Amino acid sequence: MLMELMDKLGEDDVHRQIMSHVQRVMCTSDVACCYLVGESDQVYMCNSYNEWPAITMLLQGVSRIARKRFQSVMLLHTGASEPTMMCQGMIDYLCSWDEFNINCVQVGIWNVDWSLDVEELEYIEIDPGLVLERSALINYSTIQQTAFPAPQGLNLIGGQVSHIHRLYMALAFRTAGVRGFYLGTEVWQHHWESMIYQHGHSIGAVLVNSAGRVLVKSINTKAANVTFHAEVNLIQAFVNKYGREVCAAEYLIYTTLKPCKMCAAMIAHVLPNCKVIYAQDDFGKHAQNTDSPLHGIIALDTIAKPLRLYESGGEGGALRHGNIAQALNALRNGQSLTQTLDTSYAGRQMLQASLTLERKFNKYKNTQPSQQQHEHVKNVASYLNSLLDPV
Repeated sequence: MLMELMDKLGEDDVHRQIMSHVQRVMCTSDVACCYLVGESDQVYMCNSYNEWPAITMLLQGVSRIARKRFQSVMLLHTGASEPTMMCQGMIDYLCSWDEFNINCVQVGIWNVDWSLDVEELEYIEIDPGLVLERSALINYSTIQQTAFPAPQGLNLIGGQVSHIHRLYMALAFRTAGVRGFYLGTEVWQHHWESMIYQHGHSIGAVLVNSAGRVLVKSINTKAANVTFHAEVNLIQAFVNKYGREVCAAEYLIYTTLKPCKMCAAMIAHVLPNCKVIYAQDDFGKHAQNTDSPLHGIIALDTIAKPLRLYESGGEGGALRHGNIAQALNALRNGQSLTQTLDTSYAGRQMLQASLTLERKFNKYKNTQPSQQQHEHVKNVASYLNSLLDPV
């Protein structure tokens, strides 16, 4: 029916009619809708929700419902729902997949011919709960109480703390490593319960305030939704728990892989004063030009030594070979990450990288750091070590 209407009335008139109907149903001018070109007569619609733009909610919701079934999407929006940087980042990311093509059109409802009726199309309202109320977000923002308090007097933004950045990155690697190590096993299913997603790269991210307190930890769950990257999960879990009123403060995100366009844009939009440190570069097309919307995204190896791989967490643990970024890059096939970050071998590499943190903790547990070491290193190592997921 939709294609027949296009042929009969013209695409512009049909779009105006659809948007007019959607605005009446949703009772707002801040609305976006889309349909999957050539697949059905279903029109998905969504308005803004809790300060999340309508387009972001729409694309995440449709990705959850349709998975990868669609190849071409016609996205319609009103002037009140003009795409933000975050929306555009998500569009750019989805369009970087060969199977996605999103045409984005602003639709005005002036000169509507009310005799042209499109109400017989199937209009489906996107439930924000598909995106913002997923149970995993609660798990990500639940940081257990530990015997070691968060650091006091630490400044991760302006201080000379490059070696401490390595410790927080080790926590991100442990978060990803646990997932990769147990992926698909009974232990994984028992340990993560409802967070069982059997595919998607093993990527971990940690959000920390400027004083060094860990606020949220997350992993990649894009098998459930192609937009559920580790950093997207991280940001949405943070906002769900702490609200938008604290987003202007200074934060750091430590992520095991360079953020893609979508994740970078969401971070920059929601946390404008956030610094991002990543461990492994991503040479694929999803992460190309991610610096442009996000100033302050830097590679760990430009400010600190790479995380090394050890056989054990003890003070005398033997060094394995090289560092984690080199080890993971060696698993690639060409320019693509393929599925290599899912393998148990990659998971073991990530767990080995997190032993840097355990080694620091064991080294300073009963002794004071030397004068050459930062005054906070013992407290940070003790605090983060207590947050490590069990293996």
